Amino acid sequence: MKVEASKYTEVGYVGRDVESMVRDLVEMSIDMIREEKLDEVAERAEQAAEERVLDLLLPASPPHPAELSNPAIEAQNREQASRTRDKLRAQLREGKLDQRVVEVEVRERSMPAFEIVSSQGVEEMDINVKDMLSGFFGQQKKKRKMTVAEAFDYLIQEEESRLIDMDQVTRSAVERAEQMGIIFVDEIDKIAGRESGHGPDVSREGVQRDEMTSLGEADFVRILTEPKNALIKQYTALLETEGVKLSFSEDAVATLARFAALVNEQTENIGARRLHTILEKVLDDISFEAPELKKKTVKIDAAYVHKQLADIVKNQDLSRYIL
Repeated sequence: MKVEASKYTEVGYVGRDVESMVRDLVEMSIDMIREEKLDEVAERAEQAAEERVLDLLLPASPPHPAELSNPAIEAQNREQASRTRDKLRAQLREGKLDQRVVEVEVRERSMPAFEIVSSQGVEEMDINVKDMLSGFFGQQKKKRKMTVAEAFDYLIQEEESRLIDMDQVTRSAVERAEQMGIIFVDEIDKIAGRESGHGPDVSREGVQRDEMTSLGEADFVRILTEPKNALIKQYTALLETEGVKLSFSEDAVATLARFAALVNEQTENIGARRLHTILEKVLDDISFEAPELKKKTVKIDAAYVHKQLADIVKNQDLSRYIL
């Protein structure tokens, strides 16, 4: 997971600060882990919701006095009710009951309407304050009529919420953001003041500052391969739309990283952005010829990377322009 920092600046310049990036990163992490947990409990939630819908369609009736005195009648009635429930279950799964109307008890929060006003005006609330304060105002229950299809969807969501421990999700999300989160910072001078203490000066300060560590080959290898939308994955998916199955050997990835680090060292150090132009140059020919390629499986190895980039890197003036 990543957050782009380009749109954020010191408070007062655009209106949001660096803390917003961290909060966005944690919120993204929470969403990711919650989705993972939803996948884990999806089957159980659906089963529980199905039973609750069947309860609505076939509410239990109090036992007749004759049943209490005659165990045989009681067993017979239970068997009949089970057969009826199984028939309804089959109809429910086939969608035959979707338009039948049932009454569902729903929870509604009783919350006053309010907004947050700051020096910047009315701000969008990144953190749902209503959720934070819901305990103070409580929840009201009311019955609402809806179709079986609507009730099924609603009850699935309710069961999913019941099965997921959001406290645990939040703890895991914070830990994941700490250990695996990446914030790509472009033009660091926008969020860091000059050493003289006079504040940011976009026109004069450089992108790379001496309180930042330059990316190395190992960093480039991780950036190329690890993120969900890593560059290599993007190019592979792009060429797949042209019917070309593209793959990179480990030594090819290492060579790409080595070239990026080398060009950064010899010319202007623009960090990970160098990888975009490096990959574009390596795949220029394949991208152009993709529709006409007879061989639809292409493996990029270190030799191919060297072939595409060696001459450019030797000519530093040319590499400044192309890379």
